[in-house]
Amino acid sequence: MEIQQKLPIFTAKLMKPIVMCTYKITVKDTLIDRVRPAFVDNHEIASWMQQQLEVILLQLAAQMEGRSAERGLSQRLRGIAHAPKDFDYKAELANRY
Repeated sequence: MEIQQKLPIFTAKLMKPIVMCTYKITVKDTLIDRVRPAFVDNHEIASWMQQQLEVILLQLAAQMEGRSAERGLSQRLRGIAHAPKDFDYKAELANRY
């Protein structure tokens, strides 16, 4: 098999299928009418809205990932220091020396 024949197979393995979710949103007509002059047509408005929403969702996802990492560290530290409820730290230290 030549390289030209292998390349499409290789790229096909690297490409992941893109799954898109569809949501219905409602916006007041009066608000759209106020911004309509800034756009050529409804398709351009829809594209702009999608871009704006994607930016907001990316920011939210980044914030959530940051919180998740913080919680992960906190949980690991709690796990290291975890002791039974009735554990006597003073007695443990006294008996250690």
